[in-house]
Amino acid sequence: MQTDHYQEIGGAFVGVLPSHFQKALLYAEVEDGVVGQSAFYQAPSGTVTFVAETRGLVEKIYSFWEDMKAEAPEWRSMAFVIENGRFSVDLVYPDQFPADEEEWERRPRIVRQYFGTTDVLYPSR
Repeated sequence: MQTDHYQEIGGAFVGVLPSHFQKALLYAEVEDGVVGQSAFYQAPSGTVTFVAETRGLVEKIYSFWEDMKAEAPEWRSMAFVIENGRFSVDLVYPDQFPADEEEWERRPRIVRQYFGTTDVLYPSR
């Protein structure tokens, strides 16, 4: 079942990315009834860009979270990374979050963790 969700999320994620990128990150935090997600990609030039249009991803992420909580401990965040034609998924559980850290503080740390920088291009729509 996990594999099906990974394929659905990965397919939708690739669908919102440009055709040429080095690495891409879909970061999501999920709670009952709420999904916060951000997507980024690193161009061959090294520039990290925020992906503004992520159609269909929220529903796929939430479906994965709901299905998984019936089978295993409830994860709280997901980092879905695509690099060199392969993907990896890191799930973080609620007890692994720093107690004094808010979501808005976490995202730059997560971007730095996966891309080595917090300099992100936020294109206008």
